[in-house]
Amino acid sequence: MGVDFGDGIARHPTQLYEILFLGLLAFALNRYNRRPHPEGATFRLFLAAYLAWRLAVDFIKPQPLVHGMNLIQWSCVAGLVALAPSLFQLLFAKDQLVRSFE
Repeated sequence: MGVDFGDGIARHPTQLYEILFLGLLAFALNRYNRRPHPEGATFRLFLAAYLAWRLAVDFIKPQPLVHGMNLIQWSCVAGLVALAPSLFQLLFAKDQLVRSFE
């Protein structure tokens, strides 16, 4: 079972997987956004979730690999590493400025 894009190779329909993932992510971030939170937190969470998603889903795509991953995956790893300090601060710091809804 798979999708044939005209070259006779059955592939996972990753476009459909991505639509479903982004719909669920939008729902989760919308719920998160209803509560007070630090400025920029929603974007940082979106970025981290999307980079992690792309890192995972690209393992099922047939692409040239460099040391076990494709270039998009290596870019996702770099993005997650760069984002990690900000995420740790967001998740574990107690004294953060909180966005007001008033």
